[in-house]
This record gives sequence, structure tokens and C-alpha cells, in this order.
Amino acid sequence: MKKFTSKYLLVLGVLTLVILGSQLLMQKTIKDSKSDARIINISGRQRMLSQKITKASLKLQTAEDKQAFDLAKSELQAAYKLWTTSHADLQFGSSEIDVSEMNKDQALQALFQQIDPFYTAIKQASEELISMSFETANSSRKNQATDAIAAIKSNEGEFLTLMNKITFQYDKQASAKIEMLSTVEYYLLGTTLLVILMEILFIFRPMFVDSKQKESIISKLSVLRNDEQNYSSTQIKQANSRIKELKKLAIQLKEEVIEKDKSYTLKTTSQMMENLKLKGRIEELEAKLDQPSHAI
Repeated sequence: MKKFTSKYLLVLGVLTLVILGSQLLMQKTIKDSKSDARIINISGRQRMLSQKITKASLKLQTAEDKQAFDLAKSELQAAYKLWTTSHADLQFGSSEIDVSEMNKDQALQALFQQIDPFYTAIKQASEELISMSFETANSSRKNQATDAIAAIKSNEGEFLTLMNKITFQYDKQASAKIEMLSTVEYYLLGTTLLVILMEILFIFRPMFVDSKQKESIISKLSVLRNDEQNYSSTQIKQANSRIKELKKLAIQLKEEVIEKDKSYTLKTTSQMMENLKLKGRIEELEAKLDQPSHAI
């Protein structure tokens, strides 16, 4: 039993480790999946922000008054700030997202190198537009504003194309992680089932066989005990019956002895009386025989 207990504890420990490992892996994957989803969303948003920058710059060019210009400029500033911050986060990470693992991919590194010239051109042109006022954009620096807007428009297409590739590459890596997790989960499931099978074969089955053997022995002992009890009961009944018969026989013998004693006593008494009578006759006869001798 001690041997079975040791094996059971060992298998239970292995099974516990497998389950804990599976849970830790699941928790890490869930955490990574949340971060990956955040990265993919930010990457996809970059395309929208680049288009928003282009639209805001065109609004600056067509603004007819200062109010419309300032409104378009505010829109450009907001889109530019989020766009540049997100681009830096995608390359170097932040407190919200961790890109260190995904950015190890050489394909991603190559894509960021390819997109950098287009990003830089749009960034510089946007900064130039943001630095202008309504008056300068429509006077001395009008040509500069026009060139900046043209630079944004000419670089937007390539930026969008490469940003799409970057987004798809992030998505590809996230899908690969999920596939790897699925494979690992299958291995863990197989390991768990194997441990359970080993537990059944090497612990529960021997325990079941041992239990059956003990149960069989106990059953046989119980049958033997019942047989012994039944045999003893039969023997006792037979002995009691024999004792009763012997008692009856003893009583009969005692009665016969008493009868014989009585018969013997009567017979002896009768014989003694006859002997006395015979003795008396002998004495009388002797007396008669003695009489003639005296007469002579």
C-alpha cells in the first residue's frame, strides 16, 4: 500500500505540474494576445492618421478665412501628434505596448527601414505647415505651404502601402503565436492524457487487482468460517443428541440394576429360609437317629 501511495503522489505531482504549466502558458499567451491586438490596432490606425494628415493639409490650402485655417490646423496638429507618437511606439515600444518580441522579426525591421524616408518626408512637411499662420500661408510662405502639401500627398501612397505590409506582418506574427500555442496545448493535452493513462495502468489497476484479491481472500475466509460454524453447530447437535441417548440408556441400565438387585435380594432371602428349614430337618433327623442308641 505504501508503494502505491508513493507512485500516486509522484503521478499526482507530475499532473499538477503539467496543469500549472498549461495555465501559465495560457495566461502568458492571453497577455501577449492583448498586447499583439493593441499593436495591430495602432499599426492599422497609422494608415488612417496619414490620410487624415493629408486631408487636413488640403483643408489648410483651401481655407478662405482664418477660422477655417485654424480649425484645419488644429486637426492637422492632433493627427500629427498621435501619428508620430504611434510610429515611435511601434518601433521602440511604450508603457502600453511591448514590441520587443515582435520587432525581432527581420522582415519587420526591413519594412520600418523602407518606410522611414516616406515617414520623415510627411513628418517634416506637416511640421512646416503647423508652424505657419493663416497670414504667412497666404503670403510670403505660400509656395512653401504648397510644396509641403505636395510632399505629403506624394509620400502618402508609399507610406500607406508599406504600413499595410507592416500591419499584415504584425498580424502574421500574432497568428503564428496562436498556432504555436495550439500546438503546445495539444502536446500538454497529450502529456496529461499519458500521465492519466499511466496512473490508471500502474496505480489504479494494481490497486484494483490487489483489492480484488483481498476481497476474494476475505470471501473465502468468510465461507470457511461459516462452514466451520455450521460444522460445529451440527457436531454440537449430534453430541447433544448422543448425550440424551446415553442419559436414557443410563437411566434404563440403572432401573435394570435396581430390578436385578431387588430380584437377587428376594432370591437370597428365600434360599436362606430353605437352608434354615433344611438344617432344622437335618437336626431333627440326627436327633431321631440318636434315640435308638440310648435305648439299647
